[in-house]
Amino acid sequence: MNVVENPRFELAENVPCVVGLGYTERLRTGNLLAESLWGLGCFSDISVVTSNELDGPWTRKLIRDYIRGAVVVSHSDALRRTPHALQVLAFDPPEQVRLDQLALRSLKIAGESDEFPHELGAHKIGLGDMVGAGLEICRSPLTNAKTPLAIAGGFSGVRRLIEGAEDFPEGRALVHGSEDSFGFADLARPHYEDARRAGVTVVELDGVYHNEILFAPEDIINQLTPAIFPTRS
Repeated sequence: MNVVENPRFELAENVPCVVGLGYTERLRTGNLLAESLWGLGCFSDISVVTSNELDGPWTRKLIRDYIRGAVVVSHSDALRRTPHALQVLAFDPPEQVRLDQLALRSLKIAGESDEFPHELGAHKIGLGDMVGAGLEICRSPLTNAKTPLAIAGGFSGVRRLIEGAEDFPEGRALVHGSEDSFGFADLARPHYEDARRAGVTVVELDGVYHNEILFAPEDIINQLTPAIFPTRS
């Protein structure tokens, strides 16, 4: 693990935690992560929300009001859909990538899951998972169309965190896996020093992939202890 001279990060406790999922990710893909976070014994409640719910016309206001007092653990594009929270821990948020490159790199993501062991309870990869991802897109085609356009249009996760001190008053943490097939870590890395100066805790995990936090959360949490998570008694 490469932890670069960071501001101290203190995980907020006795508050709700919300796991925000990325593009095409369904609720069940975040359940194992939610269980692992709940097992820390830090939070008063825990819930999982999809990108469609974060951006949906009927759910957006309710969720955004709720997360003002919550720790948001966001994966991938969920950070872009999180306007504020008590505290944010962003895993592998996007950096600007051209649409054609984004499409090509997306094809590599599915193969990443063969590169690391899955923990007990991780959701299964296969045809059913692909169908489920497609259905998640169909639930809100407009919402899901915004994602690649926003990433290609210049969204930067590291810049969002640098500029987000007022939006996330109790702390901001950025975690990238070095083997992310999207290349987001490579694009964010030159800005780590600026992020640290702005008060963002930055951790890059060597040999870790984009979706590994969803399939092997216990291992990732252990790697992030005590830099991000408190030591368990």
